[in-house]
Amino acid sequence: MIKPSGGRLAALLAATIIATCTAATPPPAVQPDISADSALPGKVRAFVLTIAKSDSRRPFTRVALLACSPPRGTHPKAAEACAKLAKVRGDLSVLEPDGTVCTLIFDPVTVTATGSWDGGTFSFERTYGNACELRAMTGPIFDF
Repeated sequence: MIKPSGGRLAALLAATIIATCTAATPPPAVQPDISADSALPGKVRAFVLTIAKSDSRRPFTRVALLACSPPRGTHPKAAEACAKLAKVRGDLSVLEPDGTVCTLIFDPVTVTATGSWDGGTFSFERTYGNACELRAMTGPIFDF
């Protein structure tokens, strides 16, 4: 059996959650809301998220599948994470810190997010100095 590499595995997981969530969602009975906070018709909002307790993305210690509109997946705080992602239209690279003051203890954590938001494809990887810095920058997105 051939094992997919890390990037291919994330793409495979993202495709699986997109296919599952798209197929499992019945068509809306009313005209869909296409405001800035809701998905455009036919557009997917889904991510595969990983956390590694090191300065490298491998091996990751946790993984979550997150789909939005409506929020679902294996992420325990899907609604909050989706709301945070909606504010940046799925682009984690533009997240701003929330003002939390963190200690300077170096205990690196590396996160990745691979997925799609309203037709755009996103791939994000960043190493933070510690878990506090991660929470201050990403809020509930990697809180799983």
